[in-house]
Amino acid sequence: MDSLIQSLGNRFSECYMPAFMLYQLHRNHIKNFDRSDITDTVRTINEFYRIDNFEQDTMSLYVMSKKKSLEQNKSACVDLVIKMVMFPAVREAMNILLALSQESRVKTWLRYTMSDQTGSHDYS
Repeated sequence: MDSLIQSLGNRFSECYMPAFMLYQLHRNHIKNFDRSDITDTVRTINEFYRIDNFEQDTMSLYVMSKKKSLEQNKSACVDLVIKMVMFPAVREAMNILLALSQESRVKTWLRYTMSDQTGSHDYS
């Protein structure tokens, strides 16, 4: 039990907080923040990743997300592409998030395949 608690503590420690904060830039989350919360989140992410113009681009995206006057009939995919072209620093942050997600999948796959290999010894 202690090893499980230690593992969870390591996984969710302060050093991983900027990576988890990247998820908060999703358009469904960013529109729910107030200005001071998003400013703190963006500052924390930028202190860790040091992306050029990240704070300015993200705050512009935040303001745009708060406005309901955007064309509501566009598909979510088209809207995302337009925003990522307009805000290259946010696009770079999303690429980091995708890379972290892929890394997690690879680690899971490796653990699974390694356990299969170690568990299938032929003792004949």
